[in-house]
Amino acid sequence: MPWTKEKLSAWRKENRARVNEVKRAYYARTPEYRQRAKEATRRARFRKIYGITPEEFEVLLRLQGNHCALCETPDRATRRLCVDHDHLTGRVRGLLCVQCNSALGKLGDSAEGLERAIRYLRGDL
Repeated sequence: MPWTKEKLSAWRKENRARVNEVKRAYYARTPEYRQRAKEATRRARFRKIYGITPEEFEVLLRLQGNHCALCETPDRATRRLCVDHDHLTGRVRGLLCVQCNSALGKLGDSAEGLERAIRYLRGDL
């Protein structure tokens, strides 16, 4: 009787420990596999979400002097820089540290939100 996708999925769930043991043994024998898989995932994510390649990311990083475009935190000071993009158009704006990227997102990615925050910090509200 042939294996169907559903049967194989159910078997893997029932035998999770065995499947994980086989995977760990394979990864131990082929350390380059993990790196290739990681790079393939990164390449696909960059292409799908941002429409750029990892090589284009590296060019942008060099153009920014390996720093966050806003606060100038160096790349990998704690984590890799994030690709900041316009959620409406998909256009890549630059590379930001996690804190700056989150701050812009929480302000609604709008200049008006940022201006209100500046007025607040200056005590003008």
